[in-house]
This record gives sequence, C-alpha cells and structure tokens, in this order.
Amino acid sequence: MSGAALRPLSRIHGQVESVGELVRLLREGGRMPHALLFHGPSGVGKATAARALAAALYCRARVPASPDPCGQCPPCRRMAAGSHPDFVLAEVEEGKTQVSIEQIREITRFIALTALEEGVDEAGAVAGGWKMAVVDDASRMNDASANALLKTLEEPPPRSLLILITNRPGRLLPTIRSRCRSFRFAPLSDAALRRVLNEEMGGLNESALVQALELAEGSAAQGLAICGGDAMNWLGEFRRLVDGLPRGTLAVLCEGAALWSEKERYVAAALFLQGWLRKQSKTAVAQGGDAAGWLALTAEAAALLEKSAVFNLNRALTLETLFIRIARFQGAGF
Repeated sequence: MSGAALRPLSRIHGQVESVGELVRLLREGGRMPHALLFHGPSGVGKATAARALAAALYCRARVPASPDPCGQCPPCRRMAAGSHPDFVLAEVEEGKTQVSIEQIREITRFIALTALEEGVDEAGAVAGGWKMAVVDDASRMNDASANALLKTLEEPPPRSLLILITNRPGRLLPTIRSRCRSFRFAPLSDAALRRVLNEEMGGLNESALVQALELAEGSAAQGLAICGGDAMNWLGEFRRLVDGLPRGTLAVLCEGAALWSEKERYVAAALFLQGWLRKQSKTAVAQGGDAAGWLALTAEAAALLEKSAVFNLNRALTLETLFIRIARFQGAGF
C-alpha cells in the first residue's frame, strides 16, 4: 500500500457515506478520533482512503474547504513515495499468516513518539504533527497482537491516529471495535466500478467492461486484476474447462488444475471460478434447479480459496479439490 499511487478522497468512488464523513472531519480542522475502523469487502477503497486521509492531514498547502492534498509540497511527495516519517503500515508479511506482536509493538512505539514533521498551512493553521499507523488486515492479528494493540487504544498518545482495515470485523475483539469509530465500505456499484476501471485502465472496450463488472463483485481490485495482464484472454479457456468437468476424466481434471496453479493464472482462476459458481447458482434459482446445492458449493469454494490465500496452500491441490467437488455434484463418476 505504501508505494501505490495516491488517490485523493474526492476520487474514491462509490463510498459516499464513509468518504463524506472523513471529509467532514477534515473540514472541522482535523479533529480526528484516535482510532478508525475501515471495514468492508476486499478491494473497495479502504486502504486507498487511509492513505488519502493521511496525505490530507499532512499536506501544508491544502485548501481548507477541500479534502484533497496539493500533491506538490514536501509531505505530499513523501506520502506519494511511501517515505513519510510519521506514517507507518503494518500488514501480514510475505510467507506469514498473521500480523505479529512484534509489528504491533513497533506501531505502539512509533505513534508514541513526537511527530517529526509539523508545519503551518496556507491559512496559518498547524499542518502535520500526526503520528499515523495503519494495520491491514487487522483481523489477522493473533491474540497477543490484539491485546498489545488494545493497550494503546485504551490510552492513545496525543496527536496519534490508528486506522484498522479489515474485511472481517467480526473477528476483531469487541473491546477493539468499541474503541474505534467505524466506517463501512460497501461493494462498488457498477457505475462506480466503471469509473474506476476507466480511470485506471483507459480504453477498455464495452465487452471487457461488462465481463469485469460481472466477475469483480463490486471490488475495484478484482476488476483491475481481471482487466490487467492476460486474465481477460484466459476467461474463455477457463470456462471451457469448468463447463466440461462432469464429462471429463480425472486425469484431464488434474491436468487442468496443474495448468491453472501457476501463480498469475491461479489469481485469475480464483476470480473466474467464483464468478462461474455464482452464475450457476443464479441460473438454478431462476430455473428451479438445485439452488441450495449450488449456493453451498459457491460458499465452500470461497472459503477454501480464502484459506488458500491466507495459509499459502498448495494451489494445484486446492483447484483439484474444487474441480472434483464440482464434477461430482454434476454427476461425474470419479
């Protein structure tokens, strides 16, 4: 997150209520609660909003009536480069499954320090002066990490702001949730997702947009993943594979799972498979088929694919398991 391009609050689409409340807080002079909880599905703007809010608070040339940073002053340039000395991000490290207690302890030490950057904006008010920390994904803290964070939430240092990001707020301790102001980020509408994809990708044809909207389920991150790289070129190939599972052999199924287990293809396959299952469920509901069975299979696939991502499970085995379940559900004899 720290190295991604900055998108100001005014250009975060589809989150009118949450972004509007953040803008209101900024226009009240930056009198922020000490802790915010951004929750909602993955890829709908939570992390983007956290960085946008930080940039607005740090900017020395922001117009008071606007939520957007100037993008040119030294703090803005440091935020864009991911090198602002008063902003830190903790997320699950590569190869790990949890936000560790060492990461949380580092955050608590960090926000207890006096801010290194503090200036005066064009209106003569103090700009900067905040120590800010973001925890993404906060629901993947273990008990020790959560309890260490709770101590900071109970006695927050002055001019400190902690932002927790999660798509599973129910997994956070109730005592943590109760000490944060909650901001819900909803799945993007088709219109909002269209705007994001057109702004980020540019030049997408209508067919590609329609496919992305169908598969992304309101997630800008998923929509961008589908439209980027070779993913869209693979869609027809993947659908032919899953459509033919009940009539194929176990050997063909395993070959397909091996092919789609390559890292980039696997990311696309996870999106394609969940979209395909949702379509089967909707068709079953409309045509009087086994809707309950399809819905259960859709939920099972979503849970296993999420577990695969979190715990880095064997990708080929994950796809084999799901392909076999789909084939047998449709009457295959293996």
